[in-house]
Amino acid sequence: VAQLGSAAFWQSRFGVVLLLKLLVVAVIVTLSVVHDFVVGPRATRVLRANPTSPEAARIRRNASWLGRANLVLALIVLALAVMLVRGAPWY
Repeated sequence: VAQLGSAAFWQSRFGVVLLLKLLVVAVIVTLSVVHDFVVGPRATRVLRANPTSPEAARIRRNASWLGRANLVLALIVLALAVMLVRGAPWY
């Protein structure tokens, strides 16, 4: 834990991969918050008012893309976790 504050740790292979993984997890959390607290409530309001409106279709597409992005990012986190154990292929 003491090594986390050193520049040498973050410049090592492990540190670089860990930093990338933490950044991707932060993006996943951000996208999830946007989906749950912005897009979700807006979609509920629009779908209750007029489920066949163009705005409802747009919001559904946005929610779908957020879900797909989260899936891809989760797979990236998995790949980075493997790299933490096995080593990064570019080093």
